[in-house]
Amino acid sequence: SYQKLQEAVALTAGFLVEISFSLKQERSLILTRNRTIIDLVAELYGSIDDQLDFFINSNNLSGSEILEVPKGREIVYYS
Repeated sequence: SYQKLQEAVALTAGFLVEISFSLKQERSLILTRNRTIIDLVAELYGSIDDQLDFFINSNNLSGSEILEVPKGREIVYYS
């Protein structure tokens, strides 16, 4: 049973290493002016529908920041 467990761990580790090469790189920027979240997501990702919730969660945006992200706020995105 130890050999089966070792094989499973080795396969999982290999899969994680393989998938890590295809992950998108995290980037950050500091806003130079107030921006709406729709404008930011469209500019950074090219599409709003698929990325809006991910963007909000990735940046831990508060209720007021969802309406307008303030100047000086650091934003992370993936490309």
